Amino acid sequence: MTELATPRKIQPRHLDRLAIVYIRQSHPQQQVKHPESVATQRRLCERIRQWGWPEDRIRVLEGDLGKSGASTVGRDDFAWLLSEVALQHVGLVAGFQINRLSREDETICRLIKVCCLFDTLLADQDGVYHPQDFNDRLVLTIKGLVGGVELHQIQQRMQHGRLERAKRGEWLGATPMGYVLGANRKLAFDPDEQVRHAVRQVFEHFERLGSVSALLRHFRDHDLRLPIRGPAAAAIAWRRPHRETVRNLLRHPAYAGAFTWGRRRTDPQRAVAGRRGTGRVALAPQDCAVFLPENHPAYIDWERFQRNLQHLYRYDPSLCKYFGRICGQGLTQAGGRAVPEICLSDQVLA
Repeated sequence: MTELATPRKIQPRHLDRLAIVYIRQSHPQQQVKHPESVATQRRLCERIRQWGWPEDRIRVLEGDLGKSGASTVGRDDFAWLLSEVALQHVGLVAGFQINRLSREDETICRLIKVCCLFDTLLADQDGVYHPQDFNDRLVLTIKGLVGGVELHQIQQRMQHGRLERAKRGEWLGATPMGYVLGANRKLAFDPDEQVRHAVRQVFEHFERLGSVSALLRHFRDHDLRLPIRGPAAAAIAWRRPHRETVRNLLRHPAYAGAFTWGRRRTDPQRAVAGRRGTGRVALAPQDCAVFLPENHPAYIDWERFQRNLQHLYRYDPSLCKYFGRICGQGLTQAGGRAVPEICLSDQVLA
């Protein structure tokens, strides 16, 4: 905001009501890494005081710090702001940028419409806007919609960079047990022979025993543990295996030497608004955005990996969602019941 004098759009009826400064950052990490952003947004209060609002009628909303503007779910301060505007308690809503108020097109347009209906001004670092004025409403709408476009472009750039690295087979994310990152950013066997032996034991005993429950009993009876490598490369903790740890190890294609990226896609119909990571659906390895067989050293071959998945599915059909497509034909008998065979790959991998 550049005006030094009180803008003509601010009338006594606006000064009689509240002036609200809405402060938001999209992620908790931004609060730690970029504290100056919050301080800059708070300084809007100084300009509002210059425009004539007394201190007792200025409210600063910080409850939505660390929450994404892509949804209104969980943003209690924003919901309170809308309700106060509708009750005609607010004369001015200020944010560092209009699209800071919301990154969701429908939400920002609804806010502008409510402010227009109840004669509430909007302000950002560039100036003051009266939504009842057509030109101001047009500028507000464009600025608000640009926020959604900007968010899409940021995500697109980030995803493109990760995709290019994935196409080269460079490992992204946490390193699986029994592996370390090599100089080329691809997976390499853990240099610790004891760690490699522990991982091989899981596959050997599972093939012999045939179920996760039997494998866990064997590890418990013989007091066998699995390695967890900490943030420091030299730190290794040995812990009793959990059921989900063993399942993840057995169904991860990395242990068969295959690199996959995009193993889970988001289904909009299953996603819960405001909750990150919901609505994800697992894909078969060959259906991933990037699938590179024989990308790095393997603990087992691809055929053995497929057999392991079939064993897992026989004893727990609910796990099929992790194991790719189910063929429309072909049933195997397991425990007296018919179980559909799992088709994990249409291609034969050597």
